[in-house]
Amino acid sequence: MGLGVCHTDLHAMNGDWPLATKLPLVGGHEGAGVVVAKGDLVTDIELGDHVGVKWINGSCLACDFCQQADEPVRACRAGLP
Repeated sequence: MGLGVCHTDLHAMNGDWPLATKLPLVGGHEGAGVVVAKGDLVTDIELGDHVGVKWINGSCLACDFCQQADEPVRACRAGLP
C-alpha cells in the first residue's frame, strides 16, 4: 500500500490548526496498491488488480449513492457529522 501526502497532512504536521500536534504523526488517508491476497467471499477484484482507497468519513452502504460507489459526494447522510 502506498500513500501520498495531502495538504491536510501537512497542516496537521505543521500545527496549523488550533489543536495540539501529536507526534509521531501517521499521515495519509488515501492509498493505492496491488491486490496480493483476498478472502473467499471477495468476487469483484482479482490478485494483481490495481486498487485505491478513498477518503470516507462514513457511509451507510445501503443508499443509492453508496451502492453506486458515490458515497464521498456526501449525499449519503451517514457521512455527515
